[in-house]
Amino acid sequence: MKYLPILIIQLVVMGVIASCHGVQQPKPAAVSAKPVKDSVHIYSAAMLDSKKDPTCGMPSGSGMEDTLHLKNGKVIGFCSKECKEAYLKDPKQYPITYK
Repeated sequence: MKYLPILIIQLVVMGVIASCHGVQQPKPAAVSAKPVKDSVHIYSAAMLDSKKDPTCGMPSGSGMEDTLHLKNGKVIGFCSKECKEAYLKDPKQYPITYK
Protein backbone atom coordinates (compact mmCIF):
# COMPACT_ATOMS: atom_id res chain seq x y z
CA MET A 1 0.00 0.00 0.00
CA LYS A 2 2.79 2.42 0.71
CA TYR A 3 3.95 2.07 -2.92
CA LEU A 4 0.52 2.80 -4.41
CA PRO A 5 0.93 6.62 -4.57
CA ILE A 6 4.32 6.22 -6.26
CA LEU A 7 2.82 3.75 -8.75
CA ILE A 8 -0.04 6.16 -9.54
CA ILE A 9 2.38 9.06 -10.07
CA GLN A 10 4.51 6.91 -12.39
CA LEU A 11 1.47 5.89 -14.44
CA VAL A 12 0.33 9.51 -14.77
CA VAL A 13 3.80 10.65 -15.83
CA MET A 14 4.07 7.82 -18.37
CA GLY A 15 0.63 8.67 -19.73
CA VAL A 16 1.61 12.32 -20.18
CA ILE A 17 4.85 11.40 -21.90
CA ALA A 18 3.12 8.91 -24.17
CA SER A 19 0.43 11.43 -25.15
CA CYS A 20 3.02 14.11 -25.99
CA HIS A 21 4.78 11.84 -28.45
CA GLY A 22 1.56 11.33 -30.35
CA VAL A 23 1.11 15.09 -30.98
CA GLN A 24 1.97 15.99 -34.54
CA GLN A 25 3.94 19.16 -35.05
CA PRO A 26 2.57 21.52 -37.71
CA LYS A 27 4.45 21.35 -41.01
CA PRO A 28 6.14 24.53 -42.24
CA ALA A 29 4.30 26.35 -45.00
CA ALA A 30 5.34 25.41 -48.51
CA VAL A 31 7.49 27.93 -50.32
CA SER A 32 5.94 29.17 -53.53
CA ALA A 33 8.01 28.71 -56.67
CA LYS A 34 6.19 31.60 -58.37
CA PRO A 35 8.17 34.82 -58.68
CA VAL A 36 6.75 37.73 -56.73
CA LYS A 37 5.59 40.59 -58.91
CA ASP A 38 7.46 43.83 -58.27
CA SER A 39 5.52 46.49 -56.48
CA VAL A 40 4.62 49.51 -58.55
CA HIS A 41 6.56 52.66 -57.73
CA ILE A 42 5.13 56.07 -58.46
CA TYR A 43 7.76 58.73 -59.07
CA SER A 44 6.90 62.34 -58.30
CA ALA A 45 7.62 65.23 -60.66
CA ALA A 46 10.34 66.49 -58.28
CA MET A 47 12.35 63.30 -58.89
CA LEU A 48 12.35 63.73 -62.68
CA ASP A 49 14.15 66.01 -65.11
CA SER A 50 11.54 65.61 -67.86
CA LYS A 51 8.34 67.67 -67.96
CA LYS A 52 6.33 64.82 -69.48
CA ASP A 53 6.45 61.23 -70.73
CA PRO A 54 8.18 61.63 -74.11
CA THR A 55 6.20 58.74 -75.62
CA CYS A 56 2.60 59.67 -74.81
CA GLY A 57 2.95 63.22 -73.48
CA MET A 58 1.48 62.60 -70.00
CA PRO A 59 2.67 65.37 -67.63
CA SER A 60 5.20 64.40 -64.96
CA GLY A 61 2.95 65.81 -62.24
CA SER A 62 0.52 62.93 -62.83
CA GLY A 63 2.99 60.41 -61.37
CA MET A 64 5.20 58.13 -63.38
CA GLU A 65 5.58 54.36 -62.95
CA ASP A 66 8.99 53.94 -64.58
CA THR A 67 12.15 55.94 -65.18
CA LEU A 68 15.18 55.96 -67.42
CA HIS A 69 18.52 57.35 -66.30
CA LEU A 70 20.43 58.89 -69.18
CA LYS A 71 24.22 59.12 -69.54
CA ASN A 72 24.03 62.89 -69.04
CA GLY A 73 22.59 62.33 -65.53
CA LYS A 74 19.03 63.29 -66.45
CA VAL A 75 16.06 61.17 -65.33
CA ILE A 76 13.13 60.71 -67.70
CA GLY A 77 9.73 59.61 -66.39
CA PHE A 78 7.36 57.21 -68.13
CA CYS A 79 3.71 56.64 -67.27
CA SER A 80 4.03 52.89 -67.96
CA LYS A 81 6.42 50.10 -68.82
CA GLU A 82 4.96 50.02 -72.32
CA CYS A 83 5.77 53.70 -72.94
CA LYS A 84 9.34 53.14 -71.76
CA GLU A 85 9.72 50.11 -74.06
CA ALA A 86 8.38 52.12 -77.03
CA TYR A 87 10.89 54.89 -76.27
CA LEU A 88 13.79 52.45 -76.02
CA LYS A 89 12.95 50.93 -79.42
CA ASP A 90 13.46 54.30 -81.16
CA PRO A 91 14.54 57.15 -78.84
CA LYS A 92 15.12 59.59 -81.73
CA GLN A 93 11.39 59.46 -82.55
CA TYR A 94 10.46 60.88 -79.12
CA PRO A 95 11.96 64.26 -78.16
CA ILE A 96 12.45 64.93 -74.44
CA THR A 97 11.19 68.16 -72.88
CA TYR A 98 13.30 69.08 -69.86
CA LYS A 99 12.20 71.31 -66.99
